Amino acid sequence: MDNTSFAPGNNSIHNYVPPPKLESSVPKLERKHFWNHKFFFTCTLIVLFAGAGFASLWQIQNQIVSQEIAPVFTPRATEVPALNIYQNNQYGFSIALPDSWGGYTVLNSQWQGRNVATSKVTATGPIITLRHPLWTTASPREDMPMMIFTPAQWALIQGEKMAVSAAPIPPSILGQNSKYVIALPARYNYDYKTGWEEVDQLVHTLTAFEPVVK
Repeated sequence: MDNTSFAPGNNSIHNYVPPPKLESSVPKLERKHFWNHKFFFTCTLIVLFAGAGFASLWQIQNQIVSQEIAPVFTPRATEVPALNIYQNNQYGFSIALPDSWGGYTVLNSQWQGRNVATSKVTATGPIITLRHPLWTTASPREDMPMMIFTPAQWALIQGEKMAVSAAPIPPSILGQNSKYVIALPARYNYDYKTGWEEVDQLVHTLTAFEPVVK
């Protein structure tokens, strides 16, 4: 063991450096702890404000998108007072017409079906046409034609084995019951006569039902 004396005259005591006081480090630790809490509180506020901002932006964007993709609703003729109803019990369909169609005319004609392979007429059927009361020879308006097919005839048309017009596309179906298919002639309104837009709306409100057998 070192027996060096620490008497006042000993040089070792003069070389001794006292350790740093512990008290001086305490405030630093406390300040650091304070800043840690402040930093955490600041980050929490930033996250909360960012989340609220994102939620608001998301809601606004959804509202804008929902408005952009909302379908444009075009009122149908059935939403106006229908004082004239054409009803055909033989073929099983009806159409509600507005008051402006009061006094309409019903025209009857026939379609011819030709075999696609031979071009020979192999079938015929009725065409029922509703004509607006203001139609005149000098100022014709758009007619509302409806072709009547049996399910078997319609199958031939859909299978491209029978053609019922010169158009390269078949008629479009408007309604169907167990005995008949009611269809719209292809390109029937390509002449764009007066009232063609109204007719296109009205004809698509056709309602099919089972024919009434007398």
